[in-house]
Amino acid sequence: MKRHDVLGALIRTLIILNVIDAVCTLVVVGYKFTTEDNPLMDIALQRGPLPFGLTELGIAIFAAALLWFARKSKWAIPATLSLLIIMGVVVFVQMVMVMQLAWSH
Repeated sequence: MKRHDVLGALIRTLIILNVIDAVCTLVVVGYKFTTEDNPLMDIALQRGPLPFGLTELGIAIFAAALLWFARKSKWAIPATLSLLIIMGVVVFVQMVMVMQLAWSH
């Protein structure tokens, strides 16, 4: 597998994790189980689910584009893996909150 194929797969996974994060956030915040801690995303969320989702996706696509444009750098894959670990933890926490919310209702 070529280096750019690996990076492309990692970037797609990162975008998928961002979409999962957005959906989970809408669920747990919508049920008032928690609040959005990111000030930028909180502003978008106050404007509604569509602006929130578009902002989340826009930021993810922007980050993905930066990583793709840096694909020849030796740091592109390690940087993407670092972001994947961070997003993996965020999504794990979000999923735990969704399960707690489901069990409490």
